[in-house]
Amino acid sequence: MIALVFLLSLFALSLGGGRKLFWERRMPFIFLVSICSVFLRDGWLIYEQYRVWAGNEFTQFLLPEHRPGYFIFYVFFGILASDILALVVALALLFVLTKINNRASQVFFEQYEPYLASTALFVVGFPGLLFYLIWLLLVYFIWHMLIVGLTGGTNKRLSLHSLWPLVGVVTILMNEYWLEGTVWWSKLIFSR
Repeated sequence: MIALVFLLSLFALSLGGGRKLFWERRMPFIFLVSICSVFLRDGWLIYEQYRVWAGNEFTQFLLPEHRPGYFIFYVFFGILASDILALVVALALLFVLTKINNRASQVFFEQYEPYLASTALFVVGFPGLLFYLIWLLLVYFIWHMLIVGLTGGTNKRLSLHSLWPLVGVVTILMNEYWLEGTVWWSKLIFSR
C-alpha cells in the first residue's frame, strides 16, 4: 500500500510541467530513499519474525542460537530475496538507460528519467517488475500507434516521463487484485 501511495505521488509530481530542475536535483535522492525505506521495512519484518519465533516454545529452536543458518536462510528467501532481486534489476535498468541516453546525447530521456524508471521498477518489486516492463512496453506501443494514427505518421518524440510511475501504479493494483491469485504468481515468488 505504501508503494502505491509513493508511486501515485510520483505520478502527480510528474504531471506538473516545467519542473525539470526539481527532478534533476531530487530524483537520485528519491531513488535512495525508496531503497532505504524498503530495506528498513525488511529489517522490521526480520525483527518481528525473530520475536514471534522466540516467543513460541516450538519455533524458538529454529533460531540461530539453536540451529545456526536456518533462520538466516528463511529470512533471506522469505523476506530479502525479492527486494534484493528488484534492486539488482533497478540498478541494471538505471545503468543501461543512463548509458544509452549519454551515448545518444540525452535524446531519449531527460537526465533524471533513468532514476524515475528505476525507482518505479524497484518500488513495484519482484515478481511485479516483470509485469511492469510488459505493461510499460504495451502501453507505450499503443500510445505511439495512437499518436502516429492521429498525426498522420509525424515523427514525434513521446516522453515516458509520466508513464513510468503511472504504469507502476497500474501494475501494483493488478498484482494485488488479479495476479496474486494466479498459478503464475505462485511460481514466481520466493516465500510461499
